[in-house]
Amino acid sequence: MAEISDSDMKEIENEIRDLINWVKVFETEYDLPAEVVQKLTSRLSGLATKLG
Repeated sequence: MAEISDSDMKEIENEIRDLINWVKVFETEYDLPAEVVQKLTSRLSGLATKLG
Protein backbone atom coordinates (compact mmCIF):
# COMPACT_ATOMS: atom_id res chain seq x y z
CA MET A 1 0.00 0.00 0.00
CA ALA A 2 1.28 3.46 -0.87
CA GLU A 3 2.24 5.89 1.86
CA ILE A 4 0.44 9.24 1.86
CA SER A 5 2.04 12.19 3.59
CA ASP A 6 0.08 14.28 6.09
CA SER A 7 0.12 17.26 3.74
CA ASP A 8 -1.20 15.14 0.87
CA MET A 9 -3.94 13.73 3.11
CA LYS A 10 -4.96 17.24 4.14
CA GLU A 11 -5.12 18.25 0.47
CA ILE A 12 -7.29 15.22 -0.33
CA GLU A 13 -9.62 16.06 2.57
CA ASN A 14 -9.95 19.62 1.29
CA GLU A 15 -10.70 18.42 -2.24
CA ILE A 16 -13.43 16.08 -1.00
CA ARG A 17 -14.92 18.90 1.10
CA ASP A 18 -14.86 21.16 -1.98
CA LEU A 19 -16.62 18.48 -4.04
CA ILE A 20 -19.36 18.14 -1.42
CA ASN A 21 -19.80 21.92 -1.41
CA TRP A 22 -20.04 22.00 -5.21
CA VAL A 23 -22.70 19.29 -5.14
CA LYS A 24 -24.72 21.52 -2.81
CA VAL A 25 -24.22 24.52 -5.11
CA PHE A 26 -25.38 22.45 -8.08
CA GLU A 27 -28.42 21.40 -6.06
CA THR A 28 -29.60 25.00 -5.77
CA GLU A 29 -28.41 26.36 -9.11
CA TYR A 30 -29.40 23.42 -11.32
CA ASP A 31 -32.29 22.00 -9.29
CA LEU A 32 -30.67 18.63 -8.71
CA PRO A 33 -33.11 16.25 -7.05
CA ALA A 34 -32.56 15.81 -3.31
CA GLU A 35 -32.05 12.07 -3.83
CA VAL A 36 -29.13 12.72 -6.19
CA VAL A 37 -27.55 15.21 -3.80
CA GLN A 38 -27.95 12.83 -0.87
CA LYS A 39 -26.41 9.95 -2.84
CA LEU A 40 -23.43 12.00 -4.03
CA THR A 41 -22.70 13.53 -0.63
CA SER A 42 -23.09 10.14 1.01
CA ARG A 43 -20.62 8.52 -1.40
CA LEU A 44 -18.10 11.36 -1.02
CA SER A 45 -18.41 11.27 2.78
CA GLY A 46 -17.92 7.50 2.68
CA LEU A 47 -14.77 7.97 0.65
CA ALA A 48 -13.49 10.52 3.15
CA THR A 49 -14.17 8.09 5.99
CA LYS A 50 -12.28 5.29 4.24
CA LEU A 51 -9.30 7.57 3.66
CA GLY A 52 -9.36 9.13 7.12
